[in-house]
Amino acid sequence: MDSVDIETNLDRINEYGIRYRSDNLLFNQEEYWQTPAETLEKGHGDCEDWAITSLSMIREYDPSLKCYNLLWESHLSVFCYVNGNYIIYDQDKTKFKTQLIETVSVEENKIRLRKMRNDYFEYYGLRPKERNIYAAFNEEELITFSDQEDFIVWLLNIG
Repeated sequence: MDSVDIETNLDRINEYGIRYRSDNLLFNQEEYWQTPAETLEKGHGDCEDWAITSLSMIREYDPSLKCYNLLWESHLSVFCYVNGNYIIYDQDKTKFKTQLIETVSVEENKIRLRKMRNDYFEYYGLRPKERNIYAAFNEEELITFSDQEDFIVWLLNIG
């Protein structure tokens, strides 16, 4: 399968009809993490329900893909590295993507990755105090970050 097909299929998975509903509305609880089966059955969930369910569907589709949940200060999203593309997915069909350029310096590529991250923050409405990243994880790996720059270096080296 070529890279266009893979990315198209990832887009379809991440656009699957899971509509946002807070845990207060769904469960009358401040916080409740649904299993993917519960989320798919209800068709509703908050950010972590959506992100965990989306990642589980991606990993079922192709477990070899470099895809992770990203744990921010107060949010969970999905990141995939596919054939040179760095992609952040979020609820409501949100997608931010960039590629590194081989002919430019490492510092210029770090700027590209920071811009993708910052554009995502702005579009999705994450306030500055919510932008700290703590970890990237899937069922096989847990990568922790000491700060935002540690995250950018990880992204740079994932390919």
